[in-house]
This record gives sequence, structure tokens and C-alpha cells, in this order.
Amino acid sequence: MEIHVRIYSMKEMRIDQIVHLVSIAQKYSCDIFLCKNDRKTNCKGLLGTVMFFLSNQKSDFCISAIGPDSRVAARELINLFSGIKEIEVLKK
Repeated sequence: MEIHVRIYSMKEMRIDQIVHLVSIAQKYSCDIFLCKNDRKTNCKGLLGTVMFFLSNQKSDFCISAIGPDSRVAARELINLFSGIKEIEVLKK
């Protein structure tokens, strides 16, 4: 299964929020990517995820979850961002 979620950024991500995002992504076997334009970053890597948010502050981006547990992973990531950003599920 493949799920894409668009996140509309309202404010910058703090480092503790980024670390929490990476730790959630690492719990799942599916591939999870952060996407903006033609840039795609593995959400399970801390350095790449930090660099992604530093270069995409206060802009919208997508989270893609691809694999057997992508639905559960996407649900948990949506819950993480729900208090921080506006969310739109693009594809299920």
C-alpha cells in the first residue's frame, strides 16, 4: 500500500519534534519519505530529515509511506503533525 499526505507548514519544526518524527518512522518496516518538489528524503535518517526541514521551513511538503504497514505509519505521523500543521491526505 502507498499513502501520500500533504502537510501545510504553519511554523518551523523544532529539533525535538524532528527527532520524534524520525523515531516514529524507524518503528515501521515501510519506506517513509519526506518530499518537496523533486527532492525526496528518507524520513528514517536523522541528518537527512534535519537538513530537509532546515531547507523547507514554513513550506508545505508531502510524507509518503510505502509498504505493508504504511497505513498504520501514516496514521501515527498524521497524529504527530495534527497539532502542528494542517494536513491533507492525497492518496490511499
